[in-house]
Amino acid sequence: PALVTVDWGDRADGADIEFDLGPLARVSGTVLYDDGSPAPNVQVTVRGEDSGRVTISFSREDGRFEIVDAIFDDTVFVHATGTTVASDPLGPFSLSNEDLSDVRLIVFECTASIVGTVKLPDGSPAYAAQVSARPLDPNGGTVRMEKVGRQGRFELRNLKEGAYAIDVGPSGWDSGCGSDSWRPCGCPIRG
Repeated sequence: PALVTVDWGDRADGADIEFDLGPLARVSGTVLYDDGSPAPNVQVTVRGEDSGRVTISFSREDGRFEIVDAIFDDTVFVHATGTTVASDPLGPFSLSNEDLSDVRLIVFECTASIVGTVKLPDGSPAYAAQVSARPLDPNGGTVRMEKVGRQGRFELRNLKEGAYAIDVGPSGWDSGCGSDSWRPCGCPIRG
């Protein structure tokens, strides 16, 4: 066990006090989104199976995390959680031989869907029309496109949280990321 000596100096008996910290291990690695980009500010938890000890850290801007006070000679599970992300627990890992490094946690962002119906001016379904969702934030993700079904219904899935412009055009139409080049009813629909 590691020992730390504290010199109290002014104590009348002048005795030193020793604290037994026990053996500690280091767990480090990277938290990434499923697209491979770093996931910052994600809570990483190391849970000891044998000791029951839970140790928490947060990933930095580059996705790296480090926990320096895991219990040596414990079996641990590593898990990442946050307000919009989660990973499956990794493990069991044994900390009995050496530190655990280069753990890669893959987290998945919560996503949303936009569901709706597109109708022609006469009220009939706009079958095979194309609907696109373009994030208004330039760093908000990619444009999603989907064809309208026979009943005029569409669903744009796996959208990151944020505001989107919704464009509707004929099948095969390239929205130009929001251009107003096709105007079936005066202008594209904006959401």
